[in-house]
Amino acid sequence: MSKAKTKTPAITMVVTTGYKAEAAHMTLAAIAAQTIAEQIELLFWVQPGTDVAPVQHLLDAVGSYRVFDTEPIDTVDRCCARMALEARAPYVATIEDHAFTEPEWAETMIRTFEETGVDGVGSGMLNANPSTRLSWANFMLSYAQWAAANPEGPTDWISHHNGAFRLSALQRLTPDEVIDGSNREGDVVRLLKESGAQLYFQPACRIRHINPSSLDSTTRLRSDVGRLYGANRAKSEGWSPLRRAMYLGLGPAIPLLRYVRMRHDIFRQLPDVTERTHGVALFAGLVFDAAGQMMGYAAGPGGARDRLAGFEMDRAMHLTVDDKLRLYPASR
Repeated sequence: MSKAKTKTPAITMVVTTGYKAEAAHMTLAAIAAQTIAEQIELLFWVQPGTDVAPVQHLLDAVGSYRVFDTEPIDTVDRCCARMALEARAPYVATIEDHAFTEPEWAETMIRTFEETGVDGVGSGMLNANPSTRLSWANFMLSYAQWAAANPEGPTDWISHHNGAFRLSALQRLTPDEVIDGSNREGDVVRLLKESGAQLYFQPACRIRHINPSSLDSTTRLRSDVGRLYGANRAKSEGWSPLRRAMYLGLGPAIPLLRYVRMRHDIFRQLPDVTERTHGVALFAGLVFDAAGQMMGYAAGPGGARDRLAGFEMDRAMHLTVDDKLRLYPASR
């Protein structure tokens, strides 16, 4: 399914949702509300058989769109990467179905590319569900370095989610490198840097991101993130059994050491929270992460990568009841 009102879009925005089309309603509505919506190409991947009628008016609001629904979604990241390679615009952005671009996002993103000449631009992130401490803990650990309060400028790293890349830079890589590199570790960013890509952080490209807010989901997410990190680190650095054992012995101290090291930067980067009100939640997240790291050092990644991929299929599953009713009233 497709429709084009403009021949040459200014930017392509890619969205994948693993649940009903309505689960991406707020994301699509934010894209439809862009100041240059008529210049946007929207690529939307849904599971085969998904009814897109509830969001059809949002698809019609942009300059052109294509719906991909002939193949099942294996992972959100890989599907987004496959669509990105089919972009018709010079810039392509992957927007998660639980992230909401503010109205001037696309216009500001294009201007940043044109003024800086860089190959990738990271967005300024905001918390879309700020009412719980656990939501903030997940936001702090995942997005503090890209929070909208941080200063604009060149950067060494951006997330491959919710930012944008110059299509010609992606095309310097092979399709397999783009698709396989669009993983939890964000290897596509590393590959782009190795090919000479320059990256930039633009806080004025503001995106509101929904973060897990239930205790069970926070525990599982942070533990799996830690386990994958620990397993990858031990493997890439060729750790001996002795070094693995040493880190396992130091495991209980890791959350405290990390908290002391990062606390000032995190609370400086996030003016909406304070250490007094949110320090305990941040420390809890670090404890779950450290427990996962110990598992990664001792036994490898296990099924952490697959579980993290599945985590992105339906964000509403990982919210408190209040957050779910507020953010997803029509999709359950």
